[in-house]
Amino acid sequence: MSLSKIIKLIFEILGMVCLTALILLTIAAVFARYFLNSPLAWGEETQMICIIWAVMFGGIACAWEKVALAIDIVPNLLGPKWKSRLERFSCLVTFLTMIPLVYYGYRLSLIGRNKITNILYIPYTYINVAIPVGAAGIALVSLVYVFRPKKEKPPRSSQESQTSNQA
Repeated sequence: MSLSKIIKLIFEILGMVCLTALILLTIAAVFARYFLNSPLAWGEETQMICIIWAVMFGGIACAWEKVALAIDIVPNLLGPKWKSRLERFSCLVTFLTMIPLVYYGYRLSLIGRNKITNILYIPYTYINVAIPVGAAGIALVSLVYVFRPKKEKPPRSSQESQTSNQA
């Protein structure tokens, strides 16, 4: 298994763990509130942490798989050469967009040192640091795609060329 697949798998698993925890916490909170008449005091804070980290880990995994939401009308009209250039340009724009998120997310996480959550007493730094971590991950993935070597078309075998000539 290649290093890139291992890295992608790690972020997918981390995102799935956060989403699973979020779902289980939500079910437990609903059960506790409506059936036990005793809401989980810490439930909302934990759900908030899970959803923020799940979005960031999921964003990195989606960037790695290139499954982000896109309007592909223009790329489908272009030839393979220009389509490849447009994809690289798009990755470059994504990288440049993530740089301010890394910077300002880091600053936000530093501000969160002095603020803690009401129930769990967790410093907001641990919550807010998800922003620069996620943005840096997406930026690095985008940069990899900008500088990834172009895929060469494999040479056609003599059998394939004979088949196409017969048709």
